[in-house]
Amino acid sequence: MIAGNGDTSHGPILTIDGKKVQTYLIQLIDDASRLIVGHQFFLNDNALNFQLVLKQAIKTYGVPKRIFVDNGTPYKNQQLSLICATIGTILIHAKAYSPQSKAKIERSFRTVKDNFLNCEDWTKYNSLKELNDNYRNYIASEYNSKYHSGINDIPRNRFQRDYDKLKFISSHEEIDKMFLHVEEKPVALDGTIRLGKKDFEVPQKYIKQRIIVKYSPEDLSCVYIYNDNTKELEKAYPIDKIANSKMKRQTISYS
Repeated sequence: MIAGNGDTSHGPILTIDGKKVQTYLIQLIDDASRLIVGHQFFLNDNALNFQLVLKQAIKTYGVPKRIFVDNGTPYKNQQLSLICATIGTILIHAKAYSPQSKAKIERSFRTVKDNFLNCEDWTKYNSLKELNDNYRNYIASEYNSKYHSGINDIPRNRFQRDYDKLKFISSHEEIDKMFLHVEEKPVALDGTIRLGKKDFEVPQKYIKQRIIVKYSPEDLSCVYIYNDNTKELEKAYPIDKIANSKMKRQTISYS
């Protein structure tokens, strides 16, 4: 994609496990072709979920030179700014009280509502996965593959005309690393740092220092210690409190 345009719209209310839940559609379109390059329904409209949509879009459609987004907290936060700087994308926020600045993405939402959301029987949906699977099929067979009056073309065909201008990153693993969150953390006297609700053990040499940590909020099985935000030095793993407690008991029993 050359330039992206992203925002959130309210999705349908589903009944999942006997409870009614509000869904949110986070979507990203290619500015020139109106091709929907990223989309997913979630139960929360937050920063992490937009980053997931952006990451998947980049893996398939390339790194945008710029993305144009709203001023809400899912789109205006330090982590997104760091990610965009890392991948080389200019982050632009819409002007306050300027609905015309978001006209293209809003038009895509209106089309989706008219041709998908208002045409489904939501009582038949029992999961978010089912909603996303059906929406994915609609995007592929309908929205991205049919004539769009705003561009006088089919979005998929129009996008292909810009293919030579696209910038791709060689591996998905490299993209995943570029989307890691970054925080500076103090190391406690017991050689641990805390992320979320987990404690991680780091090498003793970092005790009483502040270290740069990169991590994926989706997978806290491992975090990475960095030097000046550029070079990975070491990995740190969550403390297994159950295993540690057993080791203590074993030590006592042999004394």
